[in-house]
Amino acid sequence: MTNLSERSGPRTGTVESEMTVKNAEQYGCRRKGPYAPPSDVELKVEVSPALVYEGFKVTLHLTNLSSSSRTIDLYISGNVVYYTGVHSTQFKFQNLQAALTGWETATQTLAIDSSEYEGKLVDQGMLLFFIVGNVKETNKALITTKVVNMETPKLTIMVSENPMVGDVMTIRIEFKNSSSHDLEDTYLHLEIAGVWVFAPKTYKKILSNTTVTWVESFVPRRATRALVIASLYSSPLPPVYTEEEIHIRENAVQPELYPFPGIF
Repeated sequence: MTNLSERSGPRTGTVESEMTVKNAEQYGCRRKGPYAPPSDVELKVEVSPALVYEGFKVTLHLTNLSSSSRTIDLYISGNVVYYTGVHSTQFKFQNLQAALTGWETATQTLAIDSSEYEGKLVDQGMLLFFIVGNVKETNKALITTKVVNMETPKLTIMVSENPMVGDVMTIRIEFKNSSSHDLEDTYLHLEIAGVWVFAPKTYKKILSNTTVTWVESFVPRRATRALVIASLYSSPLPPVYTEEEIHIRENAVQPELYPFPGIF
């Protein structure tokens, strides 16, 4: 009888099996075993703040935990992924090698240029790195993964304090293009979820290190709790979202008449 479990995935203990497990651990899964035999070389990965457009650095720390020399062959694979962990595109593949004397620690730093992944980002701008190595002297595998969440320029919402029915309420949206690149053909969307959608704004160009502001003033006509949601779309940025909860209360005082539109 065929053992289907042997055909449904990589065999336990192989490099492919360990890569699958490491990837799952990045998304909150817990390993129940069996564990791969430990290596006497330790591999750790550190990533600098990763800003869209600006690039970042990936640093590998290799530590020889034995008194004997060790030679390690490595490769690093960088991939664009959806928030679910499903791979979209591989944007980097590089081979590396390290030679360590007994008890030595060595560091290798790779500069990731933004041009390598620009235009390939999806959803929330996540990258996944696989670092896979082999210790020549012991034939032990070194495997680790690193999820990188790309930071995008910030979109902020400011709303009037203590908004009340019949009083003027203001929503202010600000977006600062903090990158070193100009943004072109930018679309800005604003809504009070389930209540009101404002006419969107479009910007032909937002220069580097400049701020755009959008202000809406209106008079709410009924009490409600809702989310103010703002979103910005500008290729090759991943979508930028932000939200703010509001609570519009009944007004015990007869409100004045204002030259602003009344909504909802």
